[in-house]
Amino acid sequence: DGTVYWIDVQPGGLWAVDADGGTPREISVSETSALFWPQLLPGGETLLTVDASLRRGAVMRLDTETGTVTDLGINASMALPIPTGHLLLGRDNERELVLQRFDLARGEALDGQAIVLRGVSATRNNGTAFAVSSEGTLVYSLGPLLGSRRGMTEVLRLDFDGTLTPIGLPADRYQHFAPSPDGKRLVAAIDDAGLWVIDLERGTRLRLPAGETFNQWRPLWTPDGQQVVWTGFGGQASRGSLNLYIQPVDGVTPPLQLDNRSGEFWAQTGMPGTSILLEVGWHIDENDAAAHSTLPIDGSREPEVLLRIPNTNTQSPRIRPDGKWIAYTSDESGERAAYLH
Repeated sequence: DGTVYWIDVQPGGLWAVDADGGTPREISVSETSALFWPQLLPGGETLLTVDASLRRGAVMRLDTETGTVTDLGINASMALPIPTGHLLLGRDNERELVLQRFDLARGEALDGQAIVLRGVSATRNNGTAFAVSSEGTLVYSLGPLLGSRRGMTEVLRLDFDGTLTPIGLPADRYQHFAPSPDGKRLVAAIDDAGLWVIDLERGTRLRLPAGETFNQWRPLWTPDGQQVVWTGFGGQASRGSLNLYIQPVDGVTPPLQLDNRSGEFWAQTGMPGTSILLEVGWHIDENDAAAHSTLPIDGSREPEVLLRIPNTNTQSPRIRPDGKWIAYTSDESGERAAYLH
């Protein structure tokens, strides 16, 4: 009927607008979910979508009139209905494309699955790299995608003279990592496998429990070397927000959420001589500017803005060891450059 539907990551939710223009409207959904990849079923009143707040992804049927969401009992990170009476499912964890029998008219799964392809590329946004044309041609990608951070990587040491040296860790899908304050351990975010503490002297690895969260990214050690702070989704209540969590590195204790704000927040560095972190937050004011804020790891106060430049893209803040200067990159001059403040 000429309606365009989409999932808005910020501030979240399912939205619709007339293709000829007009005011976007949010469709009230029966439960708070992190929905992705809406696909219209025949008739135009029902959507298939995926609830990404569940660790393996859950395919949902959504009534666009009532906002009622029904779990179809199918695990996938993407679900594409095709005219043959099937769903083509992308499972980014398994790197598989799966054909699922499906009643398109009733929006219900039928018995019968078959794996179509293995090794299909996964993307950074909980997706799988495939599409199907209206004539039935399947297009897909195999292996790692440039920029997807889903390929096998190796950890190297870069000396100040330019020498690169492997540090002896096996290749894996490393996304982010950080050395401990004493330099003896790494905490690494490994794609699809959570956070790991790696002892560089013994070569052992210890996985940190994720609790109810998923997608653990950008870990940072606390100054005492006993805990790590990282960014992730907190399940259905997060509505697409990426918040900060703190966790002991004992391999047993679950994470504790440091904040619960709407936006995307990343821990950047520790404030010298304190238990206060410097973080970057996005989508937190009307100017859509990044704010560099300080946040105590014990939750004793709310974050306090240290640096914010409206209508600019500021990134990668670091505090000088004496705590008197902050360095960051910004496009405030029209070109990306490094600044001291």
